[in-house]
Amino acid sequence: AEGGGEAGRLTAAAKRLGVAALSQVMGGMAFLHGKWVRLEPPHYNTSTRMPPAAAFSATPCRDGFARGFLWDEGFHQLLIARWDPEISRDVIRHWFGLMQPSGWIPRELFIGSESQRRIEEKWWGQNPSHANPPTLLLALEVLIDTDQAPPSFLSCLHPRLTAWMNWFKRTQRGPGLHSYRWFGRKRSDDGVWHTLASGLDDYPRSNHTDTSRDRHVDMLCWIAVAERVMAKVARRLGLSPGPHEAAAERL
Repeated sequence: AEGGGEAGRLTAAAKRLGVAALSQVMGGMAFLHGKWVRLEPPHYNTSTRMPPAAAFSATPCRDGFARGFLWDEGFHQLLIARWDPEISRDVIRHWFGLMQPSGWIPRELFIGSESQRRIEEKWWGQNPSHANPPTLLLALEVLIDTDQAPPSFLSCLHPRLTAWMNWFKRTQRGPGLHSYRWFGRKRSDDGVWHTLASGLDDYPRSNHTDTSRDRHVDMLCWIAVAERVMAKVARRLGLSPGPHEAAAERL
């Protein structure tokens, strides 16, 4: 530990920091309920107001971003899962409860008027061709590794985990063998391309390639992580982890 503490022990300052961090995350937990907006193919310039949905999630900022974000939530739960695994299991169930028949999960939870009230309506729509890093699997892995993922919980999740992974592989495939790319890369007014779906909004990527030829290393890594976690899930459920282990090794 830093600050003069003995090895393996936290100093008083580190403990205060931990309490503050956990308190901030827990203070941002929110239950959202209401209708949400989905953009419709093929051009995603029309939208449908979807039936009411419910979500229980942490939020990145109680003021400016008072709604759940799929990419952020896995990192929130890395902390919460170590403090109260039951809360994390509840949050993960809610997120997977938002899954659509295709296997897609909305990237931002503009659910209900409360989460929409301070944001322009043009941002509410969720594009079903856009992914977000599957960070929830990192939290799930923590629950598994600490024996806080009962078989009943994993059995409930397994079909949706499989659907989610199949959706990623089907919709985010790159042009080459075993390659993947984030769909939805857009060019801003200053000529810089932004890939919001990747979670790394300002990550430097080439501004001179055709988006149909993109191959994103970070997306490839996320698929490999997903296969690793899926192998652990399969093993806990008495299923063969072999296909997932082979896929992770191949990637």
